[in-house]
Amino acid sequence: MGSNGTPIPPSPIQVAEPARVQAEPIRTASAGPIELPDTFGPSPNEAVARPVPAQQTQPHHSGWGIQIGAFGAEKEARARLDVAQAKAKSLLGQADGFTQKVSKGSTDLYRARFAGLDEKGAKEACRLLQRNDFACMIFRN
Repeated sequence: MGSNGTPIPPSPIQVAEPARVQAEPIRTASAGPIELPDTFGPSPNEAVARPVPAQQTQPHHSGWGIQIGAFGAEKEARARLDVAQAKAKSLLGQADGFTQKVSKGSTDLYRARFAGLDEKGAKEACRLLQRNDFACMIFRN
């Protein structure tokens, strides 16, 4: 309102023109050629974990033992151990039956053995087995 009470007409609104700015072109950095190694490690197919064969170690046996033969196949030696243990159960029931691989030249043999005996028990077991057509020899660990 004016000083005399009359309304003042609104003044026209002026809008400024936006400033025009000349933008510089965007520059991108260029990396030179990258040399990659021939391989990055195993391929996804090769990255699968492969089992590592367990090292077979013979358990340590103390005391006395007997050997009832050496065979061309471990399965055969195990079978003979089972038969011998059944024949002399009273003497070999608690003994530890095991096979032991040995090489003679280019031939592998599997010894069939029992361990965990005392001297008297080993001698008695051998006598009993020999009466039942088993080869038998005593050894000390």
